[in-house]
Amino acid sequence: MINNSSKYKKHILVCVKERPKGNPRGSCLEFGGMDIRTKFVQLINKHNLKGIVRASKSGCLDICEVGPNVVVYPQNIWYSGVTVEDVEEIFLFSVLKDEVVERLVATNVTWEKWSSLRADSTKKLKDSI
Repeated sequence: MINNSSKYKKHILVCVKERPKGNPRGSCLEFGGMDIRTKFVQLINKHNLKGIVRASKSGCLDICEVGPNVVVYPQNIWYSGVTVEDVEEIFLFSVLKDEVVERLVATNVTWEKWSSLRADSTKKLKDSI
């Protein structure tokens, strides 16, 4: 039996994967991953949720091509193409209200775009070897 208890009511993972500038797979760090995580931490502190909600730096979530990426647990909501300006909206809706920010949530279209970009980036990497 799996124990689904957690120390935190919500856990926000923010990709801060770093790759060399110009890497075809992209880099969530290069496109603001650390600033996004910092903004979540500021909001957690502002709302007195330290110890209840956690915003963690994450290594690669394997979709940097459509990043920066954020995942909110336990709802398992994946957001892609996030900017610092989006953080407060995600926090207010997904952290405080258990709702989804539809304009940012990853959908089948996101995964199709990612698949196409991944195929292109893999080809570019192979061609450069």
